[in-house]
Amino acid sequence: MNTRQLLSVGIDIGTTTTQVIFSHLELVNRAAVSQVPRYEFIKREISWQSPVFFTPVDKQGGLKEAELKTLILEQYQAAALRRKALILVPSLSPVKAQKPATLARR
Repeated sequence: MNTRQLLSVGIDIGTTTTQVIFSHLELVNRAAVSQVPRYEFIKREISWQSPVFFTPVDKQGGLKEAELKTLILEQYQAAALRRKALILVPSLSPVKAQKPATLARR
């Protein structure tokens, strides 16, 4: 079987709370050799889960991106992981998000 292993980083940024979860995933290709790959998850193991934090927002309801970046990067450190880039994408929530922000390593 053709399997792949991935590290998944789940960052849930809600209107009130934020949480980070790191998981190790294993996928298997169920398609025949001559077919388009069709991967399915066969294993998921949570390797680290942060506490639930209040989402940092200002009085106008906008995300405090610098505080959010610090909070998330602290979770990477707590989990003893390195990151290459962190991309925040706004969702359709009451919290105002002016634009997606890429928080890349500098």
